[in-house]
Amino acid sequence: MNRTITVRVGPVEHARREFKEDLVVAAKGGRLRRRREIWFANLEEAARILTEQRLALLRLVSQKQPRSTADLARMAHRSLNRVAADLHVLARLGLVQLLGEGGAQRPVAACGRIQLAGDLTLPRAAA
Repeated sequence: MNRTITVRVGPVEHARREFKEDLVVAAKGGRLRRRREIWFANLEEAARILTEQRLALLRLVSQKQPRSTADLARMAHRSLNRVAADLHVLARLGLVQLLGEGGAQRPVAACGRIQLAGDLTLPRAAA
């Protein structure tokens, strides 16, 4: 899959501003940019949710295409419960899709690339 998902780090106001700009374009009948973004307010939040273990699972899903969550857990050498919990987090973010029902769900990567972008505002020194 070649789809890119952008992970953005920055103040929520930036996301709101971009949304408002898109609304203005849509109201004028213009063409909206097609994008898929996940926003985090700060780097701590992004790091807490996009852990190395979760990103490793995403890589395994993309490269090995496991038949089930249990198959992925075996590939990752991790417990089924922890893998299932991490997959649900990745699914809520839209990074994976869980196809099927119950424990036999098959994880599928929803993107082939994650791009990190951000706007980290630095405080100014008092004059």
